[in-house]
Amino acid sequence: MTTQQFINFTRQHRNHLVHIAMQYLADTDDCEDAVQDALIKLWALKGRPYGDEDMVRYATTAVKHTALNLLRDRQRHQAVDPAYFADGIYTMRADIAIEQAETKQHLRHVIATLSAADRTLLKMRNIEHLSYTEIAAMLGISETGVRSRIARLRKSLINRINI
Repeated sequence: MTTQQFINFTRQHRNHLVHIAMQYLADTDDCEDAVQDALIKLWALKGRPYGDEDMVRYATTAVKHTALNLLRDRQRHQAVDPAYFADGIYTMRADIAIEQAETKQHLRHVIATLSAADRTLLKMRNIEHLSYTEIAAMLGISETGVRSRIARLRKSLINRINI
């Protein structure tokens, strides 16, 4: 990969990589840092014969791991403010954290009960952020078919989660 090819790659995929980082990090500066770190790792691979799709996958994974590492490091070094205990805020936050963990566990259980095809479809759209056109091409069905299948799947998930 030449320098110009790398620049073109970066321009073309930067927004996607920032979007991935924003799924994990709330701070825009942290998102930019995660993307920059991933691009630095990607630049180190410039001599290898990877295709554009492989590079996108690698960059996406690198951004995700960099963001998760940043979150882990922050949690490790974060001190607990004694005011949390004095004002009862800590208890409230613990309750919210427990409720959120239970909700996530319930969602994981509901998703686990889906068919493998439905789980794959959810992953393609919501995790890998593939377009309806890309999914349709991969599955060999129409774009409208993909849209309606995903809509039905989402509606089914909402109904099952709210029970």
